[in-house]
Amino acid sequence: MPAAAARPSLSSWRKICSCGRAAAWSARRWSSRLRYGSNLVLPKQRILEIYLNIAELGPSGQFGVQAGSSYAFGRPASSLTPREAALLAAILPNPVKRSARQPGPGVRRLAGTYVARAQAPWLCRPAGGKIGPF
Repeated sequence: MPAAAARPSLSSWRKICSCGRAAAWSARRWSSRLRYGSNLVLPKQRILEIYLNIAELGPSGQFGVQAGSSYAFGRPASSLTPREAALLAAILPNPVKRSARQPGPGVRRLAGTYVARAQAPWLCRPAGGKIGPF
């Protein structure tokens, strides 16, 4: 039996996947069409809802905001404070290594930035106080 081949490194994958300039432009055009088409078919609120329902927000496979908030804070997503919601947003790049339940200094800093941006006076708010159509 032949020995198992070693798994290629990330730099090897980049070399394999970089097919040249024409392929990169083709992929960008396809991605752009997909984004533009989804905006025509689905409203932004629905796109955000779909994303929040499929995003992984916990280290052991908690998918969706409801499951992530239940795991991290022990209560439903509808009762989260802005700080807790920002903590969940701050772990999104890597919820396996980052934790909203026990946030490290980097996650706390990101969450503080997100809360400050959401409460910024330059952010246009309609008369009802809500941002956007939702």
